[in-house]
Amino acid sequence: MSSVVTYYPGYSQQQVQENLRCQTIESVTNASPCVVTTVNDHGYPAGVKVRFLIPTQFGMFQLNLVNTQVIAVTLNTLTLDLDSTNFDVFSYPNPLPS
Repeated sequence: MSSVVTYYPGYSQQQVQENLRCQTIESVTNASPCVVTTVNDHGYPAGVKVRFLIPTQFGMFQLNLVNTQVIAVTLNTLTLDLDSTNFDVFSYPNPLPS
């Protein structure tokens, strides 16, 4: 995966990775290893590194901005090289934030 530097007027340069994929999370286990289930087939291969953006309203704030490696996959699950046993529970807030 290659990277490019993008320049934004008035801002410092920002490193941007090409071919990024964003996925919607359906659930995350409190386990070792941690397993993330996505809403759709994710298309990630085992061995790829992933980073999470978890809004505080969804719980499991400990996963926010974490970079970790995917050690196994199915069509809609990612098994991570991460112990989430002591993390807060991931859940969708009701109502969903706008």
